[in-house]
Amino acid sequence: MKISVLLVDDDPNIIQGLRRTLRGKQEWKVYFAPGGEEALGILAENDIDVIVVDMYMPGMDGVDLLKNVQDQYPHIIRMVFSGYSNKDLILRSTMLAHQFFAKPCDADILVEVIEHVWLFCDLVNNERLKDLITGITGLPSLPGLYIELLDYIQSPDASIKQIGAIVSRDITMTAKILQLANSAFFGLAQRVVDPLRAVALLGIENLKALVLYIHIFSTFDCPASGHSPVIADLWKHSIVVGRLARIIAILERCPQSVINDALTTGVLHDIGKLVLLHAGEETPISLKHEYDTLGTSHAEVGAYLLGLWGIPASVVRGVAYHHRPSWSGEKTFTSLTAVHVADALLSKDYADGSLISGLDYSYLDSIGKSDRLPVWVECYSKVDEEAPR
Repeated sequence: MKISVLLVDDDPNIIQGLRRTLRGKQEWKVYFAPGGEEALGILAENDIDVIVVDMYMPGMDGVDLLKNVQDQYPHIIRMVFSGYSNKDLILRSTMLAHQFFAKPCDADILVEVIEHVWLFCDLVNNERLKDLITGITGLPSLPGLYIELLDYIQSPDASIKQIGAIVSRDITMTAKILQLANSAFFGLAQRVVDPLRAVALLGIENLKALVLYIHIFSTFDCPASGHSPVIADLWKHSIVVGRLARIIAILERCPQSVINDALTTGVLHDIGKLVLLHAGEETPISLKHEYDTLGTSHAEVGAYLLGLWGIPASVVRGVAYHHRPSWSGEKTFTSLTAVHVADALLSKDYADGSLISGLDYSYLDSIGKSDRLPVWVECYSKVDEEAPR
């Protein structure tokens, strides 16, 4: 299926350059518009999958256009171009856009980012849910952590290290900070999975603006507020899964990149449950119940959102397949393995000496790691004793 992309920029040189580069993309159907009004006209007459908008345009600027798109066409993936001088506009757009590009934008980077996002679009086959996920601008954070960050970030002694430590304890903050740090706006050669590094890249002043004035994080002023005990348990579970997955990866003597992936994937593995609660769906009962009622599960929902936000593919795959690792096609130990095992060990159905509910034994056999399970179980026992209650 062709990707239908609308590029909006009032600079004819930018448009001509992109037009030349994208001419060879046979699997893309590309539209061009010089301004917001023209873009809305194209949207009214065509089915568009992705829109990329210049932030600074005469008449209707990029923020206003994105607001229109979000309201009228929530299913469209929203991306923005912005120059480094347009700091205010780029900060304002963080609540509206899924991805960000610095101008001038390398067309190859644009193609790479759009194809990265498109790679995960088939994870969710429920169109209503896809529209809902694409329309999300943010998710709620734990009130206590939000207030702690709010107080600390205004302190004259605020440090990157401490801010990163607060962010890493919250599912939503971790995901959103990684979204911004991994955007093409920063032009990094490598993807970022460590929240502390992401905070350092954004800088304290940008974070202050995002937290204090843009309100990039919020507490439970949404349908999820009726599920506070469920959400509190979700946070505790996610943090412990991240810690245990990291330790398992260390025990397997994995490279530091895999260890970092394991921690972040563990923290984010159940973000799809938060998406479903935020959308007003009933409290998840079981994986089978999710598939029976929605045609998908929180795993795919969470991965779809993280893919939209440009989170590295290794983390997205780990979230997508953390219940069904065999579906990933991976044949070696990865961060997905660590998170799958950690999540299964921490399930309430586990008891000493019994089969571990939810653990894919055939998958562990296929990657040659079944013999390591007793070591991981012993490690789990220690971590579980130290887990927050």
